[in-house]
Amino acid sequence: MIQEFINEAWGYHADDPERVAAELEALDLEEMELSLLAPLFALSNHTVGEHLNQWPRASALAEKAAEQFDKVKLEPRHWNRLSTAAFMAGNLVRGHEAELNSMSVAGEDSVAAVIENKVFITAALVASGLVSEALSVFTVVKTLTEKRTDTHYADRSVAIATNGIASDLVELEERTPEQDQMMSEAAHLSLHSWRKCGTWINDVRGLYLLSYVENARSRHQLAIDHGLEALSVLEKNGGDDVEEAFVRLELARAYQLLADKHSAGEHLDVADTLANKWEDKGLADFYQKEKAKYF
Repeated sequence: MIQEFINEAWGYHADDPERVAAELEALDLEEMELSLLAPLFALSNHTVGEHLNQWPRASALAEKAAEQFDKVKLEPRHWNRLSTAAFMAGNLVRGHEAELNSMSVAGEDSVAAVIENKVFITAALVASGLVSEALSVFTVVKTLTEKRTDTHYADRSVAIATNGIASDLVELEERTPEQDQMMSEAAHLSLHSWRKCGTWINDVRGLYLLSYVENARSRHQLAIDHGLEALSVLEKNGGDDVEEAFVRLELARAYQLLADKHSAGEHLDVADTLANKWEDKGLADFYQKEKAKYF
């Protein structure tokens, strides 16, 4: 039941976050399996904390869920979600305590635990509108990640969180040069991490995000470079109509803004042809919404 709720709630959390928050608070957690704790934390922190900006409420939910288990069973990622909610709620003592527990449980992977903790906090700060405050924390994430060239357990967390950071920043109407740099670095870090732990689809999506970000920064040739690399990855792996359509839409945008109407038209025509075949109305509507921003 809890697994089904989590899966379904992601579908409407953005449109009705208060509903999700109330449903989270009403859950019977006594029979919850440990494997569902991290997904529950992710939904709660994102919806209650980041969407509603009610971090004390998100922290209370996280603590309630964690209390269902013996502390010795909690993993680094659990402690880091608890730490993030506590820090954002202003409970610094609990935030530090949970972070130290994460490092202790991680053992030899304690640096990875710190990386995960700081990237969660960076994402929470950005999503909560505290972008300036996030800059220094993100610097820590970037520095530590660059020093860890090996694969580690936090790679996936970094890939997802930095994707969210870049996606949130690109939606801002105005950004400082420092925020622009952070946006590009977050997108690069996401791609770097996906290449350590993901699939070729993640590679394509990471390159698409970079193309989107660089177009937003008016660095259109860089956007084209990333877009063409994404098409190359698609071609090598058998293709994917949905991914290709969005990549080509971003390429069309870049070429148009560079006054290359011919190339823009070619990519837009292919993207439209692919999108017109989709049976998923929600996806098709989203494509048209993105297209309407530029064409």
